[in-house]
Amino acid sequence: KAYRELIIFEAKNPTNIERVRGLWADMPDYLRGNTELIVLYTEALLHANEEPIAERLLNHSLDNHWDARLVKRYGLLNVDAARQL
Repeated sequence: KAYRELIIFEAKNPTNIERVRGLWADMPDYLRGNTELIVLYTEALLHANEEPIAERLLNHSLDNHWDARLVKRYGLLNVDAARQL
């Protein structure tokens, strides 16, 4: 819960993206597989105009764990639709 709140707090300002990345990097592996945290982190990346990184994370996450929330977020990305298929 602490990481969730920290990501939400830091992600409010797109200039804090390095802090958000630091939180993600320091997070234990088992938490980086948490769907809610993945969605929050990708939202922070998108808010900071880091769409390619968000796309890679979502793609990798969906390869490991199929979840409707990840699919929805991936479908909303502004990328080439043919590449998403």
